[in-house]
This record gives sequence, C-alpha cells and structure tokens, in this order.
Amino acid sequence: MKKRFVTTLIALIACVACVLGLAACGDGNADSVAGKKYNFEKAEITQGATGAEKELAEEMLNEMYEDGYLEFGQNGEFKMVMMGTAVNGTYTQSGATVTATLYGEDQNFKVSGNSITMSGSEEGLSFKLTYRLDKSSVGEISGGDNENEDEGDASVITVAGKTFNFSDLSVSFNSSVNQEVKDELNNSLAALKAGYADSTVAFDSNGGFTMSVMGNTATGTYTQNSAALVMTVNGEAQNATLSNNQLTLSITNQGVTMNLIYTLAENA
Repeated sequence: MKKRFVTTLIALIACVACVLGLAACGDGNADSVAGKKYNFEKAEITQGATGAEKELAEEMLNEMYEDGYLEFGQNGEFKMVMMGTAVNGTYTQSGATVTATLYGEDQNFKVSGNSITMSGSEEGLSFKLTYRLDKSSVGEISGGDNENEDEGDASVITVAGKTFNFSDLSVSFNSSVNQEVKDELNNSLAALKAGYADSTVAFDSNGGFTMSVMGNTATGTYTQNSAALVMTVNGEAQNATLSNNQLTLSITNQGVTMNLIYTLAENA
C-alpha cells in the first residue's frame, strides 16, 4: 500500500473521529456557514510582490472584489458575487474547512470566528481574500435559477424521535487526487463498509442525538431545516441532508469525500 494512500486514509478516518468527538482535533470551534452571508472585506498579496508592486496589486484586487460577497445555503447551495456577477455552485464543510465547487473546480475556504478566507495564486502572485460575516444574514441563499422556487419540502420527514441505520458508503474525489489513490480507496470500500456495518444515528425529541461508529458512541445536538441538518459534537458542526428515508453525512479531507448513508429504521 502506497504511503500517500495510507496518509489519505488515516486523515479521512481521523476526520470522521473529529466529527464524532472521539479524538482531539484542531479547529473544533468553527461555526457552520450554512444559511450565512459573508461580505468582502479586503485582499492581501502574501507572496510574489513587494513595495509599490504589492500596493498596486492589492489595490486592483480590492477594486475587483469590492461589494462582492459569499452566500452559503442550508442545503449545500453556494453563491459567489464579484464585479456584479453571481456564480452558483455547491459546498461542503468539514470543521473549519469549506470546500466550494464552481464549474467543477474545488476551492477551499477557512472559517475563523466571524471571517472566512480564501487563498490562491495567479501568475506568480499569492493572495488572500477575507470576507466578514454579515450578521443580518439568516436562512437559505437566494439567486440563480432557483430564486422563485418554493422554499422547503412538506414531504421531508422530521428526524426527531427516529433512528437511522448505516446502509452504504461511497467516496468521491476532486481533481487534486491522482488515479492511484482513487484505485486504492475504491478497492478498500468493502473494508470501510464493514467497519460501519453496525453504525446508527438516533435523534431524540429535544435536539440531541447519539451516533455509534466502530463500537464508539458520541452525543451531540442537532438542528433541522427541511432536508438540511446541522449535527454538532464538541463544537464541531457537520452538515447532513435528508432524501426520502435516507440521511447522508458527507465528510471531506485531502480532496476525498466520504458519503455515509443511513436509512430510517423500520420501527422508527
């Protein structure tokens, strides 16, 4: 087994442990971005230019992103506005890392308190963009082709008082993951599924839940907004989604997303 695959797999399992509160993890206090809007605050050049060149590059970036903002929906919708143009995509969050996908490309953001930052490089210049939480923002994002659709779904079940049993697991990859790692992880799916075979998630009627994985249990709190859930353990928030009688928990680490699928117990 190749070293990189081992590192990726260990990191992915460690990320699951973070979600369950079964291991000490960094960035444990990062808030969920779901339903929030972040307004552009400033752009900084971090590498590749100094003095007058750095000042000019920062001035141009700040003008470009002025009045821009980010919006994160309750159901994984993402919108980025720059120079008066809105681009819609999707996102997932794992701790302090938010991965947004636009036009099939992934971009990571870091959440810290009331701010969110994005770093990148272009033509030899490295930069960082900082967005500040708009405290008046509440609820799902609007915009795009879905702007006039009815909010919510009356057919979505309420999870309070229900138990979900593990039923399946899948992995997906972004463009940074090479084929060798993909093959190794895909070949290990059977072993991963076996490890989760007896896993359950039980929601009580008072906003609490208990999750069991591999003989370990963790308790936390949850909120539900239609098909979207935010499950929190030890200050670590993780988004989950409902579809019919299935609950999907998606966890991303090092370009690999693991989708844990739970099905409503028959006696729930």
